[in-house]
Amino acid sequence: MTEINPNLNPVQPLKATNEPVPAPPAPTDVKVSEQQMNEYSLANMPQAAIGQSQVRFAGNINADVQEFMKNPELCAQAMEIGDLAESRYEAQGDSEAALKALNVSKAFTDEFAK
Repeated sequence: MTEINPNLNPVQPLKATNEPVPAPPAPTDVKVSEQQMNEYSLANMPQAAIGQSQVRFAGNINADVQEFMKNPELCAQAMEIGDLAESRYEAQGDSEAALKALNVSKAFTDEFAK
């Protein structure tokens, strides 16, 4: 643990030291071939997969948007069902209430959009 210097005056400004600042390294021209770029691409490194999203969306969001644009009343009803489901899940103390409500809303839409 670092000890506090009792002789340090917090009101008096610290004196600047004249230590030399190291110069940054000179830039070098490195030429990398396209084959080397592909070889060391993050897509080819298994350890890079950790940073990728682990969520896979099986549905097509564009199809849902098109369906709702054709039938805005269905969209409003699905939103009401989702809000109701979310409030019920939250009342039960569920930590994934919003996600489960989306699933309920999607099931409603799938059933009644036919």
